[in-house]
Amino acid sequence: GVALFRMDGSWLQVNRTLCHILGYPESELLKLHLADIAHPHDRHLITGISVPINGCGHNSKCSFENRFIHKSGHTIWVHLNSSVAKSYNGEDPVYFVVHICDISERKRIEQQLVENRSRFEGIFEHSPLGIGLGYFDKKRWVRVNPAFCSMLGYTREELESKEFGDTTYPDDKDIGPSELQKLFDGRESVVHFQKRYLHKDGHPVWVNVDGSILKGGPGEPHILLATVTNITDSKKLEDSLLESKEKLVQRVADRTREFSVLAESIPHLLWVIGGNKENIYFNRRWTEYTGTTVDSVDVWETLIHPDDQGMSNKIWDECIKNKEPYGVEYRLKGKDGNYQWHISRGIPLLDQEDGTILKWFGTCTNIHDYKEAIRARAEAEQSARYKSEFLANMSHEIRTPLNGIIGMADLLMDGSLDQTQRHYARIAHESGTSLLNII
Repeated sequence: GVALFRMDGSWLQVNRTLCHILGYPESELLKLHLADIAHPHDRHLITGISVPINGCGHNSKCSFENRFIHKSGHTIWVHLNSSVAKSYNGEDPVYFVVHICDISERKRIEQQLVENRSRFEGIFEHSPLGIGLGYFDKKRWVRVNPAFCSMLGYTREELESKEFGDTTYPDDKDIGPSELQKLFDGRESVVHFQKRYLHKDGHPVWVNVDGSILKGGPGEPHILLATVTNITDSKKLEDSLLESKEKLVQRVADRTREFSVLAESIPHLLWVIGGNKENIYFNRRWTEYTGTTVDSVDVWETLIHPDDQGMSNKIWDECIKNKEPYGVEYRLKGKDGNYQWHISRGIPLLDQEDGTILKWFGTCTNIHDYKEAIRARAEAEQSARYKSEFLANMSHEIRTPLNGIIGMADLLMDGSLDQTQRHYARIAHESGTSLLNII
């Protein structure tokens, strides 16, 4: 905008652009004094009626920034360039020629930059993460925040006087430069890597580094922006977990090996099946006896004697329903086709969360000889019982007539017998008595 001011500060002439800047129509603006639209805090720049703007002498030119109040009430920033128009003799000032430029947007941006810088300073200084700004070509820090200093145990002055590699753990000196070079080559816009710094007292500090580039203006160096997170505690925890995992894996391997040795050594048929009765594991003795493997199908239906299937399945279903140990005797077929009695026992492994059956661990113990011994004993006891009954019956049957013979011999000896007859009767009596004693 362009305006002509009288020496007393009143408007002489204004153009349309100025009217648009200030929001006034020309007729209304010409009635106002310069001080009428100046911001209260900037009226001191308007020094008076006869004193040139901003204290400039009559032979001087002035340039300054000032705030005006728009007709709608909001503040606008302007830049004024003023000069004095003089009379024909070149000595007496007649009016001021003023060029007014609206710089409100520029001021808003400048204010925003100030606020952003203040915000950045707050973040930089109070961030719990370490932050460093450095020149990559010089391999040194320009500025570091308190968190970074605390992390490594140095003062700001000490850390800013060091190169990148001075505080890097010796074994990690090649990690940072190779990654950061990707930024300066333009291969990456952001890089992430882990490394170890060396604390001032000598212990390593594990960190996560996130790096990016702040590009400078023409002829200015690019600045590295690095945020550094201390992960020492998490690394210790990670190492501890890894060590625990390795120990756990080793223990599992040991237990698996021990189980395998035990499973192959016990004199029983060992089996492991899933919750749906799918084959998981059969030991060597099982395969040697039955001829089946984990790849065989319908194992139980094929091996258990048909007369024992119903009873076995009924007990199995009850154990699944109640999630309790399984135990039953049945005849199991060997690979030679012969059946032998076994006692089968199983224990369910339950899911700790929902209680479902995950697996069954069980054995089949051969009790065929035991069963045969029981059968033989029963048969022997039955035979003995038959013998006793036979002898009792025979004893009764013999004793009755024998008593008659003895009685008759007694009667003969009491009668009139010659010596020979009496001798014969005594022999019959004594023989009958002896035979009765034997019975």
